[in-house]
Amino acid sequence: MQGIQTLSAVEDLTCDHEECDTRLFLHAQHAAHNHQTIVIKSPDTDVAVIALSLKPDLPCRLFFFTGVGNKTRIIDLAKVSSALGTSVCLALIGIHTFSGCDSTSAFYGKGKRKAFYVACEKEEYLNAFTNLGRSFNLDQSTFDILCKYVCHLYGQPFAENVNDARYKAFCMASSALPELSMPPTRDALHQHCKRANYQAAIMRHSLKGIMCAPSPVGNGWHLEDGELTVTWMTRNPAPECVLQVVHCSCKQGKCETGRCSCMSARLSCTDFCRCQNCANVSKETEERATWDDGSDDSDRDDNDE
Repeated sequence: MQGIQTLSAVEDLTCDHEECDTRLFLHAQHAAHNHQTIVIKSPDTDVAVIALSLKPDLPCRLFFFTGVGNKTRIIDLAKVSSALGTSVCLALIGIHTFSGCDSTSAFYGKGKRKAFYVACEKEEYLNAFTNLGRSFNLDQSTFDILCKYVCHLYGQPFAENVNDARYKAFCMASSALPELSMPPTRDALHQHCKRANYQAAIMRHSLKGIMCAPSPVGNGWHLEDGELTVTWMTRNPAPECVLQVVHCSCKQGKCETGRCSCMSARLSCTDFCRCQNCANVSKETEERATWDDGSDDSDRDDNDE
């Protein structure tokens, strides 16, 4: 009988997980069959986020032991879950992976606190983050809502799309490095969402011994010389005609005096030049500078990968 019980335990804990964080919860689920209280010990934020999101699926009282050295504490996750609310807890994994974790990048100047508070402002944002990682394939409707969320995160909740928000942020920037205050392009954001979705799916499948995770290639990563590399974007960050004059130094008055670098290069000025009342702007240039809204991102990217 003892041999049979041991064999059963081994079978229950068999898994194909590559991350130690997710294995903790497979062990917790197994231990919950015989124990009413489970304590998970880890200094990692990822583990706390997974614990709060998966708590309803674990039939036990769950505690989180965290900290290092003499600075440790035990957190009753039931109390934290009650304070945050069910909808927020279910969205935590999506918010965490989207705003930056071990395998995904963060948005410059947008910390976890800011990302969390903006996510909680609208129910549709929480729903999108709850859906993030439900499947290893990024849902298009989820991506569309996350585009709105990023516009809101960058202080433009009424922007029609993230490319428009990027353009407006550039025009309003007062620093010498306006790109630091600009959201990513729709194309770059799509790649980021695929990485966040893939990582979220890994975390959401923590209680499955065999999760059968697909290759990360095509999910925001690609192989380069045999190594897994981040796919930052698949398109130019701006139209070609804009890229040619983005470093133009013309200011108000220079176009009229002939000191404009665009005129010297026989190029038309664009809004990126920041010159005012400029006569060196052609209608053809304005039309060419119109940005593709990237509505076919998902299909095009999947084919490219």
